[in-house]
Amino acid sequence: MGNFGGVVALIQKGGTEANRIGHELRNQSALLAPPLQKVIFARAGTEWENLITLAFGGVTYTDLQLSFRDNAGTRGDAQGTIPVISWTGSFTGNQQLGLVFKRKGQAVLMLRAINAAGDWSAFEMEIEVITA
Repeated sequence: MGNFGGVVALIQKGGTEANRIGHELRNQSALLAPPLQKVIFARAGTEWENLITLAFGGVTYTDLQLSFRDNAGTRGDAQGTIPVISWTGSFTGNQQLGLVFKRKGQAVLMLRAINAAGDWSAFEMEIEVITA
């Protein structure tokens, strides 16, 4: 498993594009210790859309799969599969992932990106969901 590009997180209050309020949720400093680079703060509540910008660089991925990180460490169900939210298409450059959390807590997610050749990369996200 390799890591693809960087991650930027932004939160926007619901409504029209003109009245959305953005707040950065992640420290993007190049001096940030590697274990902290996966930490993202998000807001709870259905009125908040937490936008995470994924920087895929020049690689094109055809399948994105989002799941709880620890699901990847299991054998899965009887067929050996784990539950994921999956998107297919052509993903390259910067793409945004919008997440909404109903309540506060911690979510440890993994986004797996698979290219046409079947090679894949993964990014782990430790998301601290707080109330406004």
